[in-house]
Amino acid sequence: MFVRRVFALLVMAVLLVAAPATPVVAAPGPPPLHQGLLVSGQSPNLCLTGGAIGRVVATGVCDRANRFQNLFLTSTGILRVGLDCIQPDSIAEGAKIRVAACNSQNGRQIWWFTVALQSGDRKGRCVTESTVSADGEHGTVRLKACTGKPNQKWRSQSLW
Repeated sequence: MFVRRVFALLVMAVLLVAAPATPVVAAPGPPPLHQGLLVSGQSPNLCLTGGAIGRVVATGVCDRANRFQNLFLTSTGILRVGLDCIQPDSIAEGAKIRVAACNSQNGRQIWWFTVALQSGDRKGRCVTESTVSADGEHGTVRLKACTGKPNQKWRSQSLW
């Protein structure tokens, strides 16, 4: 019994000495999650609003009962409105953002959200509230280069 313990300790010591000196690097985690309203940093009474497939995403007066404002960002970066997904028409400056059928093969349906909502990843263009109507009840949303201005900031607000 004693010999087995000593042998096991020697094997463990050899394995520790033979282990690579390179530190192990953790894999990046999933994007931050969100569920509920995305409130405009520029117009705090307006929220990102989807709709049926094909609808251009815009901002509208925040309404917890509006199912098209209940957005969900999955751990894989897919931004959903109900059973549908949000995607830009392209990654070009000024591109419109629409509600589309979800497609796991479509890289344009991937988003990153912290304070800004970025297309693709942390290097993508930002969802930008371009204009707001004179009555302040709706706004135009486009994909633009990130500047950090209030019209590109979004606040997550839970529905609960």
